[in-house]
Amino acid sequence: MAAQELALRQVKRQISATDPHARLKYLRDFAEAFVNYRRVLAPPELEQQCRKADVLLVGDYHALAASQAFTADLVAQLSRDKRPLILALEMVFARDQRLLDRWFLGEVPDNDLRAALRYDADWGYEWTPFASLLQKAKECGVAVFGIDRGPRGRMRRIGARDRHAAERISELRKLYPQARVLALFGEAHLAPNHLPRSLRRMRPHDHVLTVLQNVDELYWKAAGESLDNVQAVQVEDDVLCVFNASPLEKYESYRIYIERWRTAPSQPDLAPTFYNLVDALLRSLGLEQYYPAAGNHPSTLLEEYPEVQAHAEANEFERLLQEREVVAEERKQLLEKLRLNGCVYVPRRNLLLIERFQMATAAEEAVRFVQSECRGAGSFQGPWFGSSLEHYFYFDVMERALITFGAKVLLPDIPVMRESDLVALRSQARELTEPQTPFSTRDLNRLLDFVLLHREYELQPRRYKHIPELLASGMNCSGAKREFLVQHLGAMLGAELHNGYLAGALSKSCLRSLFFRKTHLPGVAKKTYFELARAVRRGSKPAIN
Repeated sequence: MAAQELALRQVKRQISATDPHARLKYLRDFAEAFVNYRRVLAPPELEQQCRKADVLLVGDYHALAASQAFTADLVAQLSRDKRPLILALEMVFARDQRLLDRWFLGEVPDNDLRAALRYDADWGYEWTPFASLLQKAKECGVAVFGIDRGPRGRMRRIGARDRHAAERISELRKLYPQARVLALFGEAHLAPNHLPRSLRRMRPHDHVLTVLQNVDELYWKAAGESLDNVQAVQVEDDVLCVFNASPLEKYESYRIYIERWRTAPSQPDLAPTFYNLVDALLRSLGLEQYYPAAGNHPSTLLEEYPEVQAHAEANEFERLLQEREVVAEERKQLLEKLRLNGCVYVPRRNLLLIERFQMATAAEEAVRFVQSECRGAGSFQGPWFGSSLEHYFYFDVMERALITFGAKVLLPDIPVMRESDLVALRSQARELTEPQTPFSTRDLNRLLDFVLLHREYELQPRRYKHIPELLASGMNCSGAKREFLVQHLGAMLGAELHNGYLAGALSKSCLRSLFFRKTHLPGVAKKTYFELARAVRRGSKPAIN
C-alpha cells in the first residue's frame, strides 16, 4: 500500500499541475462525502440491493475502462429480471435521443454512430469501452437514453446539468413506471448534495441507490480488511461502493488522457506511466535504482529505463523491430503478443512497444523489465541452449509466477483463478466450457487434471515412484495447451506469493532474491518452483538464498 501511495502521489501531482478543476469545491464535495463505510458486502448482497432499487445512480470514472465494463456487467445481470431496465447515460446529450433510437432499431450502423454523436468532439474519452456498453444494452434488449445537456467543461453550470439529468430520469420513471433506471454519470455528480439530492426532490417515493466505484478512501480502508479481495462495501443505507481497479490504475488512466488532450493529435507520452510502475515495484521490494545488484551484474540495478514506443499501426512496429535487427521469428512472436496484450517489453533491445494502453498488461511488462535487469543480460535468451523440455516448462512457469506476483503488488485487484475455480470448471457441463475455451471438453478436462495433479504432486512427490505420465506428457505439449498450463500453474503460485507477502510470511529479502535468481541455468527454475510451492502452501519459510 505504501509503495502504491507513493506512486499515486506522483501521478496526482502531475494531474494537479495540468487540470484546472482538480481543487474546485464541487469535486471536494465528493471526496469529503465518502471517507468511511459500515461493512463489507458479499457479492450476493450487492446484487440483491441493486435489484431492490427503482433508480441506480452508478458513478463513472470516464477515463477508466473498468468502470464502463462494470456497468455493462450490471446491465446484463439486471436485464435478466422480469422488471424492465432502462440505461440512462451522461455520455450522450438528450438532444441526440432520436439518433440513439434509430441506432437501436438498426437504422444507423454501429460504425456510423460514433461520428453521428460527435462523440470524440463532445465527450473525448475512449470509444471502445462505451461502444461495448451500448452493444451489451442492445444485446439484452435494454433501452438507452441520453440524459446530459451542455455546456460541458464549464464548472459554473455543472449544477444545471445535475438538475437536467434528474429531470430526465424523473421523466423516464413517469413514462415507464414499471421500469428500473440505471443511470451512469460521472462520480463527482454523485455527492449527496449534487444529482442525488435533485432526484430525491423530484421522486421522493422512489428507492434511489447510489453505486460508487473505486473511491480512494474506501479502497485504502478495504485493503486493510482481513478478508481477501473485498469487492464491495456498504457506505450508507442508500450508498454502496464497488472495487474493480486500484487508485493507481484509476489516476494513471486519467493522466494519460490529460497528456493525450494536451498533445493531440499526436500520441500521448506513456513513458512516465510505465516508469512510475517500475519505481513503485522497486520500492515495494525495498530496491532502489542504484541499489548494488547481486552476482556479476553492473553496479547499478537499472542501467537505463526502456525506450517507449507507442504507435497505432502494426506495420510501424514491424518496421521498428526490423530497424533494431530483431530476427523474423522473434518479430512474429512479439507482434502477436502485442496484438493480444497491447504492449510488450523486448529485453535484448530494452524497448517497450505499446499499441493500446491497459494498466494490467503494462504492470506485467514493468515486472518483466525489473526481472530482466536483476538477472542480467545472460538471461535474455531464456534457458541455456540444449536444456530439456522440462526445464523450459518450469522456466516459463517461474516467469509467469513472478510476473503475477509483481503485477498484484502494483494492482492487487488483478484476478487470478484459484484451484477451487479450476475444480468448479472441471465439473461444468460441456455446453458451458467449450464456448469459453479453444479446447474440446476432453482436452480441457485433461489440462485441468494436469494442473490439479501437479498441485498434489508438488506437495508429496515421494508418494510417486516416477513422475506421473499425465505430467510428463503435459510438459511436452505445445501451443495453446502449453500456454494454458504455464499460465495457470504460474499465476496460482504468483498469487500465493503475494498472499504470503501481505501476511508477512515472506520477507522482502526473500522476494528480492527471486528477481535475481538465475532461473535460466539448468535445473534452477524447477528447484525454485518446488521450494516456493511447498513453502507458501505449508506456511513454512522457503529455502531460498
